[in-house]
Amino acid sequence: MTTSNPFAARLRQLADEGQGGYLPRSSRVYTTAWGRKVSAAPAFPVAEPTATPKQVDLIRRLLDEKDLTAETRPAWRDRVLALAADRAQLETLTRTKASALIDHLFAQPAAVAPKKAADAVPAGRYAVRVDDVLVFFKVDVPAEGRWAGYTFVERQLSDDFVRIPRALQAQLLSQLREDGFEAASKLYGRELGVCGVCGRTLTNEDSRAAGIGPKCAAGAGW
Repeated sequence: MTTSNPFAARLRQLADEGQGGYLPRSSRVYTTAWGRKVSAAPAFPVAEPTATPKQVDLIRRLLDEKDLTAETRPAWRDRVLALAADRAQLETLTRTKASALIDHLFAQPAAVAPKKAADAVPAGRYAVRVDDVLVFFKVDVPAEGRWAGYTFVERQLSDDFVRIPRALQAQLLSQLREDGFEAASKLYGRELGVCGVCGRTLTNEDSRAAGIGPKCAAGAGW
């Protein structure tokens, strides 16, 4: 078949020669080293569709039901927390990424309900002895936002605070309640020379002996 359009004729010639020109790659023909002509795959891959409404709804439910801080990999944890804070991003996920996120969330433990006031642990820094080892740790209790009322425990290793297994968290909090919040906080302060409430360095002799600064002592009622 011939054509009077020289541009189209040139494109067809290029395709026949295996150079393709500007034709879609689906119509390009290449000659192999053995003289066999083969068609190539499409030049432009089809964009993957975004997550389905059912996927998005399931992710939203899981974000509400799961403990999003249980993940030990910082990059994963930060990404999931970012999605929880800005859920409009869920609409932009591809179906593959949405499926991977759903599998990830299903693997996380369920969120623990906030402690009752009688069981609440004051935020601060504490030291307790577990199996003859003096353990230093910090307790955070957010007052606002999604995690208001929840208790988070991080162990102190040198100047860093690191996440610890739930079993150790429960053991530390149980020992803390047994020793008493005031005693454990002041022990932390005396051992490390910083305030057991705010963590600031103590320079006053009386404060160092007490393990707590005067302002924090007044605020805590100790």
